[in-house]
Formats: sequence, C-alpha cells, structure tokens
Amino acid sequence: VSQTSGPKKKIIVKVSDYRSALIQGKFLAKKGLDVHEFRIESGLNCGGHAFPSAGNLLGPIMEDFRNKKNELISKLFDTGGYIVYTDLDYSNWEPISDRQIRPGPFYLVWTGEEQTTPNEYPWPWKLTSIDLIKFQSQFPKVIPKGAMPDSPEYMGFQLFEGRCIRCHAINGQGGVVGPDLNAPQSIVSYRSENMIREFIKNPSKYRHTQMPDHPDLSNQDLDNLISYFNYMNENRN
Repeated sequence: VSQTSGPKKKIIVKVSDYRSALIQGKFLAKKGLDVHEFRIESGLNCGGHAFPSAGNLLGPIMEDFRNKKNELISKLFDTGGYIVYTDLDYSNWEPISDRQIRPGPFYLVWTGEEQTTPNEYPWPWKLTSIDLIKFQSQFPKVIPKGAMPDSPEYMGFQLFEGRCIRCHAINGQGGVVGPDLNAPQSIVSYRSENMIREFIKNPSKYRHTQMPDHPDLSNQDLDNLISYFNYMNENRN
C-alpha cells in the first residue's frame, strides 16, 4: 500500500454464482480484505471454482447478481455502527436498562433499519477502550481448522463467533459468563442434540438464566451450530 496512491494491488475473485461470491467475500472481509471485483464465470464453462454452481448458465447467474447486488454490498460492508462518547441531553449520561446503568464513557449503537436484533447487533455500554485485533490471533482454539467456508461446521462457527463467544468459550478461549462448550467435555457428549437446540432457542423456558432467547435462529442455523460443536469435539486443539 502506498500512502500517496493507495493500494497497489486489488483483490479480484473468480466466482461461479452469487452464493460463491457471498461466502468468499465474507471470508475475506473477516480478514480485513476488501474484494475489488467479482468475475463471474459459469461453472459449466470454466472449472476450478471454489464453490461450483448448480449447473446454471451465465444468464440466470447474472440476473441473480443484478437482483441481489445491494444485499451483497450490505453484507460485505456492514455499516451503521457508531461509538457514542457523550450524551447531549444529560451531563452524566441518561441511565439505561432495568438496572439504570450509566452507559459511559463509550457506548456502541447500531442505526440501520435491519440492525435491530439485540443478539446479532448488541449495544454494549461502559466501553473503556477498543483494541483492534484479528479474531484468529485472539481465539485460535475456537476456529474449526480444516473446515471449508461453506460447510455446516464453518457456518456454525460463524454463528458462534457472532452470537455466542461474548458469553461462552471453546477450549478455554472466549467468554466467561456461560460455560465452556468444549472443555473439559463437549456439550454434545452429555446433552442430546434436541435438548441443545431447544435450549439455545428458548433458554428462558427451562431456567432462570442470563442467556437471551434466540427465536430468530432457523432450524438450519441450529443444525450448523450442532455441526460446529461436533466438529470441535472430534478435532480437539
């Protein structure tokens, strides 16, 4: 990167369809890398794709991209998050939550219309500092090494990364509010998969707990989380 002219090299990714672009784009985005261009080539006409298409010709693939262009941009460049550092209406911050806590000195909020799910877009308060560090450097034992980016195991990991790690750990790395889900034993070794699914989606049904309900998670999301737990149980670091 040149300080005067910007990046000297740009990332161009060859993809077979929209799904391939989304998976690879999100994978690179998590590493801090922006895709300059997606080059679309039908999987029928060109081999070597990381995620081959289902056999569609180039016309329908291009139409899919055209219809989902804005969705792709929003998912790869998630904007709308702001760090609030002062309250204009209150000299010492207006108390929030049922515990009436003053949220300063810093407060993360999301402003996008779709950024309303508290579990996926939390509003943490009382931030004192922010450190920029790569996830894989801070939590290497949480990553399902060897899992393909489009596999259920990896998609389950992405859910765990986005929803669970603030409270739960894997292999001793992560949150400390809830239990470690893979050490000393994996949760799948002592709880049935059905019970795990039920508890993740609606823990308040079974006990008084700080864990929030996740009614927005689909059955596929829950299956992916189970796949991740099984993978980490079978591939211990």
